[in-house]
Amino acid sequence: MKQKYIILFLLLTSNLIPAQSISELNNDKARYNPGDDVITTVEFDGNVSGYTLTAKFHFFLSIKDTLNYELINSDNLNINWKAPQADYRGYLMEVQLRNPDDSVVSAKSIGIDVSSDWAKFPRYGFLSSYGNLNPTSMEYFVNNLKRFHINGIQFYDYHWKHHLPLKGTVENPSATWNDLANRTIYFNTVKGYIDLAHSFNMKAMAYNLLFGSFDDAPSDGVPTDWRLFNDAAASIPAIHDLPDNWVSDIFLMDISNSLWNAHIIHEMKNSISALGFDGWHVDQLGDLGSKYNSENRRIILRDYYRPFLEAAKDSSIGNLVMNAVNQYGQSQIADSPVDFLYTEVWSPNHGYRDLATIILTNNFYGDNKLNTVLAAYVNYGKSSGTFNTPSVLFADAVIFASGGAHLELGEHMLSHEYFPSSKLAMSKTLQSALINYYDFSVAYQNLLRDNVETNDYTLESDTTILFTDWPPAQGQVWAFPRKKDNRYIFHLINFVDAPTMDWVDDNAAQITPSLIQNIPVHTEIDEQATKVWIASPDFLEAVPVEVPFEQNGKTVSFSVPDLKYWTMVVIETDAPNSAESDEEIGNNFKLYQNYPNPFNPNTTIRYSLKESSNVKIKVFDSIGTLVDTLVDDVKAPGEYSVKFNASALASGVYFYQFYTASFIQIKKMMVLK
Repeated sequence: MKQKYIILFLLLTSNLIPAQSISELNNDKARYNPGDDVITTVEFDGNVSGYTLTAKFHFFLSIKDTLNYELINSDNLNINWKAPQADYRGYLMEVQLRNPDDSVVSAKSIGIDVSSDWAKFPRYGFLSSYGNLNPTSMEYFVNNLKRFHINGIQFYDYHWKHHLPLKGTVENPSATWNDLANRTIYFNTVKGYIDLAHSFNMKAMAYNLLFGSFDDAPSDGVPTDWRLFNDAAASIPAIHDLPDNWVSDIFLMDISNSLWNAHIIHEMKNSISALGFDGWHVDQLGDLGSKYNSENRRIILRDYYRPFLEAAKDSSIGNLVMNAVNQYGQSQIADSPVDFLYTEVWSPNHGYRDLATIILTNNFYGDNKLNTVLAAYVNYGKSSGTFNTPSVLFADAVIFASGGAHLELGEHMLSHEYFPSSKLAMSKTLQSALINYYDFSVAYQNLLRDNVETNDYTLESDTTILFTDWPPAQGQVWAFPRKKDNRYIFHLINFVDAPTMDWVDDNAAQITPSLIQNIPVHTEIDEQATKVWIASPDFLEAVPVEVPFEQNGKTVSFSVPDLKYWTMVVIETDAPNSAESDEEIGNNFKLYQNYPNPFNPNTTIRYSLKESSNVKIKVFDSIGTLVDTLVDDVKAPGEYSVKFNASALASGVYFYQFYTASFIQIKKMMVLK
């Protein structure tokens, strides 16, 4: 097995491209329904007449199918595979080109997502420019997104006015209009993009604010007393300032006003119907502080997100996604009828730890039923040139390993919140690496995003290389522990050489990590290990490789062959598949639900430890603001309780976070006065 691994490694990482090779793989869809025909086009370089092709379909270590082809003198071949009936599965198709003596001369892989609903494993992209494009140009951009398995597209600023997104009527829409930035938008371009997205089994989502209008809204039947104001006297309109050469600033509207809500939902339905969108990507502006309506009543925006989204869903508007800007209102959004959770990440959440924490917190908000997409703008402060490849790959490794997805790909790659901005280009090196990362995220989506648990097991290095399980730390390998049924998963992300732990990396300071090889490691588990295997987007086209191991008692020892950016280690055991209880995620720490709950004003939080640890318990409000630190001390093994007094707090939902060096858990509680 080791010899085979070395041969494949040399073949797939060599700079010497054979005269006959596989140049590209492309699926005909971004996502497949169970039982669909999966058609994958294999493109060749060189004359492959007389060669053979083998396609292996992996589900983790198991090979579900193998197809063989005799090749003639052609530059491409279509592989047709019948998707299994099992829903919500990711597969890796490994394609090998063999010469007449049956030796492998070239190999590539591609992920295949078999899921009947995009919301289970969302991979979100965007489009943002809708000039008078020809069909060839549009197909180029959408085909490129398909290659990254993007299964939903956010159509950013396609609309006419925020309060009237469609110019014209559903029956007779205008052929063109100018958007907020005075760009000319073509109806046929937007519609053509939507039709292309549907042909590739992608969702098309119409972007718009939930509370935006232009200065001319009163002439369009939107009264000024529907607006929000900065003062209780309702004399200063709440305005989102925009550049002077744009059509208008954005006037914020009162989402406690049922008339405004009915208006914007009706107008969005018209736009969605006329163009064929699947639903609405709802945007907001984050925590804007105190606002007031025309009746001098203070409006807390997040309090109205859930009823607004429920009203939109009840109107049969289609799919719904809503941006929680820096987590503002996310707990309310998670209780609403959205397809998945979406967070636009801003300061102070600039650390890799913050990316992981947001995803794990969203999992809690959504009861592990809603996955997360992050809009996180890497190299935001870099003004021109190309993206820094290590910056992007480290950010994606952390996001994907934590169970999230990254909104970053469209006609260009995102480094700014105004999506048409394309100041940075993607290098060919980065594009090639990202294809592998997205293939990996699809092939192993059931181990990355399918109700995967966090646990307190640790993987330790038997060398001088430092491993840490939480949080990710500079100068160390982050060995992030996860568990899915009878599989113990460790995501190894190599921050040993990292000059910064800031994922934004404004100065593009992040560097390519040094390759670390043959790392002896060990961990302790309670079951009998049956297999140990590794897979990485950095090596072997993400093909899984089984590695030898030894188990003495609870200690499982093995060697990790290679670590560059990110390698996933999986230990399979003979334990039955069973979910852990709500009260216990790890073996050494327990956090209990507070009692009473709801409460006013006192409640008790209990926890227990089986080993000494520095324990912290912090209380946060629903937008993530720290309310109180209840515990911050080293505790010996035992049972503990701490009282929390909420007499100074308003009624609402709060969260208490328990964490040690190797364990984190969050629970919800309610103050009811």
